[in-house]
Amino acid sequence: MTRQAKRAATAIATTREGVAGGWRRVAAASLAVLAAALAAPAQAAQTTTIGGPGGSPFHLRCGAGRFLVGLSGRAGNWMDHVAPICVRMMNGRWIEAPSFRNGVGGPGGGPFTTMCPPDSVVTDYYGYALEYVYNIALLCRHDGPNGSDRLPSVPAAVGGTLDVATSASGGCGTGAAADGIIGGAGLYVDRFGLSCGTYLGRASEPVVPKLSAEQKVLLPPIKHGGRGLSAEEKLLLPLVK
Repeated sequence: MTRQAKRAATAIATTREGVAGGWRRVAAASLAVLAAALAAPAQAAQTTTIGGPGGSPFHLRCGAGRFLVGLSGRAGNWMDHVAPICVRMMNGRWIEAPSFRNGVGGPGGGPFTTMCPPDSVVTDYYGYALEYVYNIALLCRHDGPNGSDRLPSVPAAVGGTLDVATSASGGCGTGAAADGIIGGAGLYVDRFGLSCGTYLGRASEPVVPKLSAEQKVLLPPIKHGGRGLSAEEKLLLPLVK
């Protein structure tokens, strides 16, 4: 091979190595970005907020497996302090006592508490606010054997100046419930809203078909000759009583 051919071959090999190395670097960078995206926690959906632009932003979460079931706080003419009340849910039921969490805002006003009926969770809110939040009312989802109902928390509204009309509202939407509260606060509660997470509620009860007398006659008799019943035979037993 001539010297010129050798130089050309070396240049080609160097170029190939450079291209391959470049692709390896691109692939590694892409994998790193993908891994970071997968590792990052999913952002919870949030409702709109009511109130003014002041105060420091807050997001008070109930925690994994827990949902919002009420609010506690303090209020005078408007809302001074607000905190979430949370509970762990399973199959549409409370499986622990509601827990009162730390809140945001100042020490003024008198205390208040509002709570969903047992075995229900917050899905919506409405209230009145201008520069500050004046009052808040909660709507709760309760799952029963005949479907889901929307029930007010008790009392229906809390805060200050309860004799004013609602100015705005927000909801988590279908298949979701509140898992915390969001907004802004300083000495008072400047704005308020809900953070939302997926909520499955109560699982549907299995429907067992009922056989007519004629259908039961058609079933073959179950004979097991002293042995244990098979899974299929066990399923037939409730149907032939």
